[in-house]
Amino acid sequence: MPAPDTHPARDASPARDRVDLARRALPHAAAVALYAALAVWLTWPLSAHLGDHALGIAGDNLGGVHTLYWFAREVTSGRYPWSMDMAAWPGGGVVFHPSPLMELLSVPITVAWNPVAAFNLLTLASFTACGYTAFLLCRHLTGSVPASLGAGALFTASGPHQFDLLFNTNAVWALPWLCLACLRWRGRPERWWEVALAASCLALSNFYFAGYYLPLVFLAFIPWRRWRDVTWVASTVAAVATTLLVTALAYVPPLLAASDATRGQLRATAALADSRPPTELLALVIGSPLHPRLGGMFAAWADGLDPAQAPLAGSAYLGLVVIALAVLGARRAARSGPWLALGGAALVLMLGPELLVAGHRLMPLPYALVDHIPVLNFLRAPGRFYYLVSVCMVVMAAFGLMRVAGWAARAPRGRRLAPVAPVAAVALVAAAGVYDSLFRAPVPLTAVSPPAAYARLKALPAGTVLAEAPGGGFNDYQWLAYQYAHGKPLVNDPSPRTTFTEPIPLYQNAFLRFTVAGPDPREIDSDEAYAKAHGGRRDPVRVAGARELGRQGVGYVVLHARTIFAWPSPEDPGYVRYRHYLERYLGPAAYEDPDVAVFALPGGPGPAALRHG
Repeated sequence: MPAPDTHPARDASPARDRVDLARRALPHAAAVALYAALAVWLTWPLSAHLGDHALGIAGDNLGGVHTLYWFAREVTSGRYPWSMDMAAWPGGGVVFHPSPLMELLSVPITVAWNPVAAFNLLTLASFTACGYTAFLLCRHLTGSVPASLGAGALFTASGPHQFDLLFNTNAVWALPWLCLACLRWRGRPERWWEVALAASCLALSNFYFAGYYLPLVFLAFIPWRRWRDVTWVASTVAAVATTLLVTALAYVPPLLAASDATRGQLRATAALADSRPPTELLALVIGSPLHPRLGGMFAAWADGLDPAQAPLAGSAYLGLVVIALAVLGARRAARSGPWLALGGAALVLMLGPELLVAGHRLMPLPYALVDHIPVLNFLRAPGRFYYLVSVCMVVMAAFGLMRVAGWAARAPRGRRLAPVAPVAAVALVAAAGVYDSLFRAPVPLTAVSPPAAYARLKALPAGTVLAEAPGGGFNDYQWLAYQYAHGKPLVNDPSPRTTFTEPIPLYQNAFLRFTVAGPDPREIDSDEAYAKAHGGRRDPVRVAGARELGRQGVGYVVLHARTIFAWPSPEDPGYVRYRHYLERYLGPAAYEDPDVAVFALPGGPGPAALRHG
C-alpha cells in the first residue's frame, strides 16, 4: 500500500491560498461593514422602523412606496409593468419608470415584507454601495486602503445623499464604478464590456442619470488621441452603442405608449423656468443649518441669502474638510485621470443657467443651453450634477488623505505609535469630513401605517373600487402608499391635472370632483352655494355622479380623520365640511372608527360587506 503524500509544501499550499484569499477580501469586507454602519448612522432612527416608516419628509417618499408596491404586484402577476390600473381608475394610464433596475431589485423585499421596507432597505443599500464603489475607485488610483476607506466615507456622507433620502435619486452607486471601468478600459480596450455594464446600471438606476452623467463621463474618458487606432474605435463604439441600446430598450416603450397629453405634460414641466433653479455659489461652502452642532454657524453664514438657495437646506455643500483635502491632492489626482476637467465641467453645470452669488444673478452659464437640446431639456435640476462633482472631489481628497498619512508617518513619536499613526491620522481627518458634512440628526421619518379598517377593505369583493378623501396633490400620495394594505383600485385625482400648457384628461365625475380634488374647504363652496340657493336641495348633477360611480364599480368613499397634508384631526373645519358633503349625498357612514369613516355608494356592495370584513 503506497504511503500517503505528506509533502509539507503541498499541504501548506491550500492553507496559504485561504490566507491569501482572506487577506485580499478583508479590505472589501471592512469597506462594506464601514459604509453599512455609516448608512445606519446617517439615517438613524430608520433602522428601528424599517417596515412602518418611510425615510424622509412626507412627499415623494410616499409615491416611491406605492411605485414599489405596484411594480412588485405587476411583475409577480406576470404582467407588463408599464400600465397602471390601480390608480387613476377607470382610465388607468401608461407609467414611465425612471428607475427600473432599483424597482426590480425591490421585488423580493416587497413580496417578503412590504414596500415600505423595500423603499428603506434600497435607500440604505444605495448609501452603502456608493461608499463601496468610491472605495474601489480610489483604491485603484492610490493603492492605499486607509485613504480609500476614508474617501468612500466622504462620498457616502455627501450632501445630496442626506438631502434626497429617496431610493432612486440616491442610487448613484454605479457612477464611481463607471469611472473605474473607464480607467481600466483605457488600459485594455477589450474591457469595453465593463464600461457598458456600469453605464447601463447607472442609466437604469435613474433615467435622469443617463442625461446628467453619461455624456460628460464618456467625453472625459474616451481616448480621443487614439482615433486612428481601429481597435480603439471599435471598442468605443461597442461601449457607447451597447449602453444606448440597453437604455433605449428600458425607456423607449413607455414613452412611445404615453399619450400626447402625457408628453405635453413632460414638455410643459421641462419648459418651466423655475424647474432649473441656479445653485447659489456660496452654498458650496455653507453647510446645513440643521447640523446638530455647526448649524448655528452655518445659519449665520447664510444670513441674508435666499432661503431656497441658502444653501438649499445644505444639499449643495461640498464640505470644508473635503475641499481642503481636494486641494492637497489635486496635483497627484490630475496625473491619474481627468478629474480636474471632469469635476470643473460638472461644477459649472451644477451652478445652473445663471451664476448666482449672494443672491445676485451675475451672468448666464452654459446650462442655459440645455433648453435647446432635445432629451437633455428634461433635466430639471442642475444641482444633480453634484454627484459627479463629488466623485471627482473624493478622488482628489483620497490623494489628500495620502499626504496626511505621509505627514503623520514623518512626525516624531515613539516606536509603538509609529505603525498606527498614519492610519489614525487618516481616520481622524475622514471622520471630521463626515461630521462636517452631516445634514441633520436624527433624520425625519414618515409614518406609513394604514388604518386598521383597511383589513375590512381588503376583504371586500374582488373588483371593488375605492375613492379616498381628501385627495389631490400629495394627499393622493398618502392613500397610494397605503394601497398595499387593501389592494383595491383607487379613483385617483379625477379632476384634470393642469400643467403649464394643457391638462391630462382623467376621469370626470361631478360628485367625486368635490371630495377628491383637494383638501381646501373652498372646493365644496359651489355645492353649499347651490343648497343655499335651492332651499337645501341636493344638486341633481352630483346625485347622478354618485350613481354613475356605483354603476362603474366604485363601492365606497373613505374619509380619513387624520391626514399628513390636509388636517390633523376630525375637529378641523375642512374635515367637517367634507363629511357634511358626503352625508348629504350618501347618507350616514356605513362604517366608522377613530381613523376613517366609510360611505357606501349606491349600487355597490353596501354596508353589509363592510360589516362582514
